[in-house]
Amino acid sequence: MTVGIIIAALIILGLAALFIHDRVQTHHTVLRNFPVIGHFRYFAETWGTYMRQYQYLSDWVERPFNRLERSWVYRSAKGVSNYVSFGSEAVPTFVFRNAAFPVLEEDRKSYPGKLIGIANGPGASTQPYAAESFFNISGMSYGALSHAAVTALSRGAKLAGIWMSTGEGGLSKFHLEGGADIIMQIGTAKYGVRDGDGNLSDARLREIAAYPQVKMFEVKLAQGAKPGKGGVLPGNKVTPEIAEIRGITPWHDSISPNRHRDIANIQELGAFINRVRSITGKPVGVKFVVGDPAFLDEWFSDCVENPEHCPDYLQVDGGEGGTGAAPESLADYVGLPITQALPYVAALRH
Repeated sequence: MTVGIIIAALIILGLAALFIHDRVQTHHTVLRNFPVIGHFRYFAETWGTYMRQYQYLSDWVERPFNRLERSWVYRSAKGVSNYVSFGSEAVPTFVFRNAAFPVLEEDRKSYPGKLIGIANGPGASTQPYAAESFFNISGMSYGALSHAAVTALSRGAKLAGIWMSTGEGGLSKFHLEGGADIIMQIGTAKYGVRDGDGNLSDARLREIAAYPQVKMFEVKLAQGAKPGKGGVLPGNKVTPEIAEIRGITPWHDSISPNRHRDIANIQELGAFINRVRSITGKPVGVKFVVGDPAFLDEWFSDCVENPEHCPDYLQVDGGEGGTGAAPESLADYVGLPITQALPYVAALRH
């Protein structure tokens, strides 16, 4: 009996010590969030290689990132070798053609950057943006992401010299905290730049544009995960903080329409772009999903005839894009995937 009590006490003390260790260590987020039980995750990862013949999923079928992609990111982030042996397991789809005589390291040139926005003429921006990076951070809203995640992305973007988009949830102090260049996205609900009735507010646009870190604005027509679909933000998620950022009423449901109520055709889209650019003085882009080809032909023709209607950049979202929640039918079957959409749009340039 005494031996059993001693063993039980030792087990309890050991678990308590492990709990404290997991909570204070800074190397593994999973263990900090899930002390003790988080070790089962690493146990499963370690032994999963030997037990995979009994599992249904291969390394390449999970989404949005499969097991091999996640493993590559984890190992790279920890400074561990991410080399693989015995060839690639990738499903044959497309490959990059290597050069017979690649450029020497000492001769390589860095990305020269891109000036977005024109300084003179119709559709000019008073503050064009010199984008330094080819790769940037797409829109993910505060609220969908925690303040810690948004701050981390902002700090990382600053270190990498890239921009980050706010997503359609509005500009928060956490986006600004890291010092990154910011793209303010305007979704169908116009969170962050709306008046009390949900319409676009010129005053709010000026307030957001006054932040030096806000470099551009982006009109979101659709996203790849659910083109043509709106959304509902439940009232229990509309905290006073979220309500203040987005310009909505606390603890009340908030609806994002499936399109902008004031953009029903090409001409209204052009007028909207020009209005935002005229008020803010900053470049304005458009995020969209490729669907009906006639829309692009008409849109680009209107841009040629009315240069002030032309966006300063386009963000083409692939139909395979992800989000927190989307109808499976839209996520799987609506919108061209990026590998088809991007070349298609590029070929339409006049």
